[in-house]
Amino acid sequence: MNTKAFLWATLLALSSCSMPQQPGIDRHALVIRNNPHVTLVDTLASLSVGNGRFAFTADVTGLQTFPDSYKNGIPTGTLSKWGHYRSDLSRPFDLGVVGLELGREVTPADLTDIRQTLDLWNGRINSRFVCGDTMFSVLTTCHPELDLVSAAVVSKSRAGINLRFGLSDSLHTVEVVHFDVHSATLKHTLSGDTTVYYVTLGWEDEATLSAKEKNYFVLTPKSDTLRFACLFSVAEPKQTLPAFHETDSVATTYRHSFWEEGAAVDFSHCTDPRARELERRVVLSRYLLSIRPDAQWHEQAWLGLWGHEAMLDTVLHRYKEANDTVTPHPYLIYMVELFYRARPSANAVTRYAPLVERVVDSLCLQASYDGVRDRYLLKREVPAQDSLPAYTLTNPPFELSYLRFALQTAQQWRERGELLRRSEWDRLVSKLSMPAYTDYGLYLAAESAVDTYHNPRYADGHPMILAAVGLLPMSELIRADYMRNTLLWAWDNWNWSETQGWNYSLVAMNAARLNEPEHAVAALMMRRLGNIYLNNGYNYHNHNLRNGLSGNGALLVAVALMCAGWDDCGVVNPGFPKNGTWDVRWEGLKPLP
Repeated sequence: MNTKAFLWATLLALSSCSMPQQPGIDRHALVIRNNPHVTLVDTLASLSVGNGRFAFTADVTGLQTFPDSYKNGIPTGTLSKWGHYRSDLSRPFDLGVVGLELGREVTPADLTDIRQTLDLWNGRINSRFVCGDTMFSVLTTCHPELDLVSAAVVSKSRAGINLRFGLSDSLHTVEVVHFDVHSATLKHTLSGDTTVYYVTLGWEDEATLSAKEKNYFVLTPKSDTLRFACLFSVAEPKQTLPAFHETDSVATTYRHSFWEEGAAVDFSHCTDPRARELERRVVLSRYLLSIRPDAQWHEQAWLGLWGHEAMLDTVLHRYKEANDTVTPHPYLIYMVELFYRARPSANAVTRYAPLVERVVDSLCLQASYDGVRDRYLLKREVPAQDSLPAYTLTNPPFELSYLRFALQTAQQWRERGELLRRSEWDRLVSKLSMPAYTDYGLYLAAESAVDTYHNPRYADGHPMILAAVGLLPMSELIRADYMRNTLLWAWDNWNWSETQGWNYSLVAMNAARLNEPEHAVAALMMRRLGNIYLNNGYNYHNHNLRNGLSGNGALLVAVALMCAGWDDCGVVNPGFPKNGTWDVRWEGLKPLP
């Protein structure tokens, strides 16, 4: 690897719009003051524990006692990285329902005195409630290395727990393949599919396991306490399941490491009334994105900015393994570059340079040479702004800026690998079209969209016209004054009611780069349906998209930029107003390109 390139990359990784020296952030206090609390039945307030490969989402009981009641809210569920139908690998399935056995006649409305807390610092759910005349206490946790949920249930009713499969399909088959005094292993075969997996239930206290009906098993304790573990696995397990206290211990250690090793942002010294809510969103977004196995790879760019580059490396490696024979996604270049900037090494170049080349080669196919004007045109079959026409669009600003960034980044990767620059890439950059604009200094949605400011469709959907600067650095393609004009016009005229959560972070990053910090904060906190963050931290877009993570991931990238800035930005906290109300303190963040 070129020594000069390595040293330059290292300096970039260490540079940022540095904070003045401040006392270290009290991370424990930062995290626990944002613990979600539930005091009534709210089907949008489901809480989860997980390890990034496996997650268990519980209802108000701390288990999955009322799955039908929550299916139109944030559904309860048990998910894993491997839990996809063999006949359709894009479709995950629920591994099974683990709930309290309260009786079919009991509904969520029968619960009173509800006190439930997601203990973020320790990665566990504490649940207390009264059902009938009986108090229940449930502590729920997840093993950091196994696809295993463990819980301790205390109740004088000795209600027990149930394990159910195929709630929506009675053709699922479950058979007991192992049984002893304190454990049982079940083999589950999904109907109409060759998918088979195993569920092992282990319990520490004296209890009896029985089949209540088809695919419905009940574990009934003989004392007031029932401590159990439930392991889900592709192969039949041979090991003894860990005791509850063992799982709880390793889970808390794992979660402490996550909070202590990554970056942190503290808004407690701010006096702006929006700061408290912004901090809550940030902390909960970090938690959710770290536990959910179904988080999409493109939602995890924040890992390279928040000190979790090892986790980002895992995400990129999984993508590379799963998509080795298909055209890679353009956004990969940005994520791979964030990883290298955070952890520059010859090994990173060896592993990811071929992927970078594949991405750029596929992007270059979208550019065509215009001999009349001696320039390259860019045509996207499916533009990033969802309201724009497909197949006929020419030179949209975001796509032009991203192609330029990708080409220049790819040349840097070649130099890091001690390879010569590719002359055709340099030629494309030098002759790439400039984004088109109006006579009064506003960028068009595309060069072919001459009626951008007269046709309402162009002010609808994702505001990608602003994405040409923000996530991407300012470049020679863009005039800052024209982009600022475009931001201000969009602010007053965009159809914000049709936007999604990640769009607000996109706008915030654009505003921060343009030295409009008031607009940056206002964008993050804009009061719109698509920008709601629920009690559990999920970014609620609409009734059909209630717990997607794209808004959470984009928020963390935006906050990193607003705090740590970008290469050579020269301003502390460039995305926050300098009016004395935003004393934002942070540590461990890395700047954006």
